[in-house]
Amino acid sequence: MKIRTALARLCVALLALLTAVVGLFSSTVRLVAASLAWLAVRVERAAARPREAAAAPQARPAPASAAPVEANVPPSQATRLTTALTGMGFKAPAVRSFVAGLGPRVETESLEALIREGLRALSPASAVLS
Repeated sequence: MKIRTALARLCVALLALLTAVVGLFSSTVRLVAASLAWLAVRVERAAARPREAAAAPQARPAPASAAPVEANVPPSQATRLTTALTGMGFKAPAVRSFVAGLGPRVETESLEALIREGLRALSPASAVLS
């Protein structure tokens, strides 16, 4: 390769590099301009808000329907049965219907026996066999 060809290629490469640097600089300027515009909009919105509402937050009263919650109350047998059966993948409405149909038996029978009965009643295989 001749020196003249090498110098021409070097000039072309330097010109391409300079073009890339100018493109990067222009993109950076656009990014800074967009950021400043966004910041100006935020400041403008903050200034437009009434100062009284921002200075004195109002205390919200507790809803009337909110009952005090006791921390150490264990879940009822019906809740435990519902949670166990829905955790096994059964649909919640079907499980709630099954638990409601048990009536007072929920609190008197063992959880294991009720789960077995729920599995028999809610599984698709029991619908086929019935």
